[in-house]
Amino acid sequence: MMFLFQFLNRLAALLIFTLLFQTAFAQSEGKIESKLEKHFQKGNLEKCKKAAVKFKSKEPSSVIPYYYLSRIAYAHYCNFDNTPDKKQYRYLKQSTTHLNKISETYPEWVDSLKIGYKQYISSWNDSAFVSSHVKSAVKQYAVIFSDTLDLYWGYYKTKQAAPELIVEYQVPKTDSLRTALLSFASKWVGTPYSWAGEDPKTGFDCSGFVLYVYKHIGIDLPHSAQLQSELIGKVLSLEEAKPGDLIFFGRRKGNKWRTQHAGIYYGNENGEPKVIHCVSGGVSIDGNNSSWDYYWKDLILFVKRLPDLQN
Repeated sequence: MMFLFQFLNRLAALLIFTLLFQTAFAQSEGKIESKLEKHFQKGNLEKCKKAAVKFKSKEPSSVIPYYYLSRIAYAHYCNFDNTPDKKQYRYLKQSTTHLNKISETYPEWVDSLKIGYKQYISSWNDSAFVSSHVKSAVKQYAVIFSDTLDLYWGYYKTKQAAPELIVEYQVPKTDSLRTALLSFASKWVGTPYSWAGEDPKTGFDCSGFVLYVYKHIGIDLPHSAQLQSELIGKVLSLEEAKPGDLIFFGRRKGNKWRTQHAGIYYGNENGEPKVIHCVSGGVSIDGNNSSWDYYWKDLILFVKRLPDLQN
């Protein structure tokens, strides 16, 4: 009986010690993550990298340093000009080196990397020339994300010229046009994502969804987020947006920008903007949630109002 009592006491002490250790470790992780995020947001990528590597050596089981090393590599990748470059691709590849370690904790970040790979492949693909870096990216993408569909698009997708903006039908009031646009867009919430898709039967990609919705109200758009962002229209801030305006996401360098994603401004709810767009999980209306806060809101380039939706 005494032996059992001593055993239970030791077990209880061990459990308490384990709990205290885990609590202290969690607090330590929180402080480190806060420090890394501060460096990253200020653009101190080298300081952030050194701190992440140091933390990784101390706590190799933590996913936090791997997550920041991935973000740092991807930030370097995004800082390049729009030229297919071996060093640029190396940074993109580095951003997915430890994807298996961070996928469960940071699924939204994994989704963004998947989009980044697709953008790299589609941006530099040409029917006459495909660089070795793009070919490597296609193969790497297929291995990392277990998705072979894009393998074919990476090699055979051709560039599209931006057509002139054509309006096939008019309604007296732009408000009616906006209402029709949003009502039609909402019908397709839940439609799955499909690379280069522009039909609800097979799925959409981001620019394909915008193309399909705008076509319903008589406005033809190119099937390219970059080309859509370059169309003639009034450039606005998010605060000036009206439901139905186009909203673009990506990276800016000086007067140039690289559009990575397109969507439609859906409105404002309790001071929070909402966007209807097609992401890796399909067509959704996003606002004040993890996906928006975690990724999209920090990548907003601008809102654009096309001529036929201007008052």
